[in-house]
Parts: sequence; C-alpha cells; structure tokens
Amino acid sequence: MAGMPLNIQRTRESGLVLLRCQGMLTIGPGTSALLESGREAMATPGTSGLLLDLSEVERLDSAGMGALVNLMNECGAKKIGLAIHGMTPRIKELLAITRLDGVLPCYPDEQAARAAFTSRERRAGRGSE
Repeated sequence: MAGMPLNIQRTRESGLVLLRCQGMLTIGPGTSALLESGREAMATPGTSGLLLDLSEVERLDSAGMGALVNLMNECGAKKIGLAIHGMTPRIKELLAITRLDGVLPCYPDEQAARAAFTSRERRAGRGSE
C-alpha cells in the first residue's frame, strides 16, 4: 500500500519555525525532506526553536526515527530548541517500543510544545516582559 510522500509546510512565528509534516516519514525522500527542511530552518538567522508537528504523518520507520534523533542532535549542537508534538497513537507506540519517547522532546500537543519554549526562554533570561 503506497502512502503519500512527505510534504512539509513551514511557517515562522518570531524565532520559532513550525514544520507541519504530512505523509510518510520513511527511508528515502521522507527523511531527506525532514532533514533538509530542519537544516534550512536552523540556518535562518533568529531561529530559536523548531516545532515539529507529526499529526498528519501516516507512517514512520526506523530511518524516520533516525532522522528525528539526527534533527534533535543538530538542533542541540546549534543551541536551537526542538519540540515534537502531534504523534498518532501508532507513532507514540513505536517511540515507546524503541524508548525514544524518553530521548526525543515529545509533547502531547502544540500548546504544550510552545509552552516548553516559553519556559526555556524564561530560564535563559530571554523571555518577554
């Protein structure tokens, strides 16, 4: 059964870049698209964080999980925050089985993911007054 290739819609709000993923995050074009979009967002001056929305990802394989870990590591190296949200029950299950749910910065919804950035900025002394 063929699924939809990964499509990523990118929007920017202040220093946060929201990557809304739709389709299959699997070996090949899907993982390449995610890493390319993430790297482009990180290279944009003023980017302080990436919000990754997986709510419309219909399939995730080991290469896709590897791409998520790679993106997390690259964000960390550049001191850019990452928050992943919108995981389907199947993706949550896969991340739990592989124990990546304790490694990746996963949040139950977009509001919680955004709140993580707000509290991170306040702790770093960058919050708005």
